[in-house]
Amino acid sequence: MTHTNITSHLILTTVLILLLAATSDAQTKMQNTQNALEGKTFIIQVYDYSPDGKKTGAPQQDELTFIGGKLSSKVMSKDYIFAPGSYSVKADTEGIAFAADNINLLNGQAIFWLGTVKSDTIEGSMKWFAKGSTQLFWGTLKYKNEEK
Repeated sequence: MTHTNITSHLILTTVLILLLAATSDAQTKMQNTQNALEGKTFIIQVYDYSPDGKKTGAPQQDELTFIGGKLSSKVMSKDYIFAPGSYSVKADTEGIAFAADNINLLNGQAIFWLGTVKSDTIEGSMKWFAKGSTQLFWGTLKYKNEEK
């Protein structure tokens, strides 16, 4: 090999190594973000709202669990036969935003969850399309400094 070929080969090898390292780092960060909620359970209060934005009725307690890449609502699973659904997350300095959907195993109806987790608190909305209703929720991490 000539000096020029060796130099070109070294430059190309160095560039490839840097690209692979950057890709690996980005994939690790993305995996860490996706796993940010994995294994966590939140106790939430779900509220109905009137069209003018006021709470109506008493809140219903529920549990949201993020496990195996899926979000599950205890109430929606037990009372309405909604299966756990895939969720996606995006982390930034404000917290961890998430979106998920659950499908009813009997009739195919869908609910859509959209929320934000900040430290050990959660808040967001749940849209049940077939009912045409949107409910808001807030809550806290179920297991803070204790064993599950």
